[in-house]
Amino acid sequence: MARLSSLLGGILAELARARAIADELTKELVDDYEKDPVLASMSVPRITMKEIGLTLRFTVDDVEEVPPAEPDPAAIRKEWPASFSRRIDRVVERLAGGADKLTEEERKQLKAVLARTASGQIPTQLLKEAVAGRVDRAASAVAKPALDKWATLPPTLRKRLGNKAAFTKALTDVVARDLDGYLKKKRSRAFMEAALASSVKVAVQRDQLPSDPAQQQEIHLTLGGEDLEIVLDDRNRGDE
Repeated sequence: MARLSSLLGGILAELARARAIADELTKELVDDYEKDPVLASMSVPRITMKEIGLTLRFTVDDVEEVPPAEPDPAAIRKEWPASFSRRIDRVVERLAGGADKLTEEERKQLKAVLARTASGQIPTQLLKEAVAGRVDRAASAVAKPALDKWATLPPTLRKRLGNKAAFTKALTDVVARDLDGYLKKKRSRAFMEAALASSVKVAVQRDQLPSDPAQQQEIHLTLGGEDLEIVLDDRNRGDE
């Protein structure tokens, strides 16, 4: 019984190794052709593989599936506010209705207020609610430190942003969307990690396969020659 990933990886490794052996032979032949006056006028033979087809027949013996982990509230509390603060410039543009709606000084003043969104501690219960798909209360808690400074903004800037109620809704909506997007990315990564940790164990030896072809599974692999190529540019070659 073997892991399907190990089996497929081994096949691809053997094909790459075969290509490397063929290229090594070509390298040795270059010297021979250069030294021989007759061969020197001929092209050095090089094995190329335009396409490789392979059918692998197997049966599934066991599946070990690792469930994806839910986002950790402690990790969210530590990581997400800092992640959000790095996008403050984009948040300013959204709240202002465009990049050219505020003066440079007004942008600085609004950014200073919005920076407070990363200063507070989000209660664990609200983070658990966010993980469960209800981000509204967590978004409100994150926005509150900035909203508390609304009165410190210059009157002209407050007028541009609308009244406090409109600004509260706009900021809370932006925070909620950002938090929801962050959690979706965390879940996507957790799913990927769980998939990598899971395994499918298969039998491929002839005496282990069912006699009835209908009970066998198949994987068809088709590789072009370029799939086994590694192109080295100046960044990959290093100092020569």
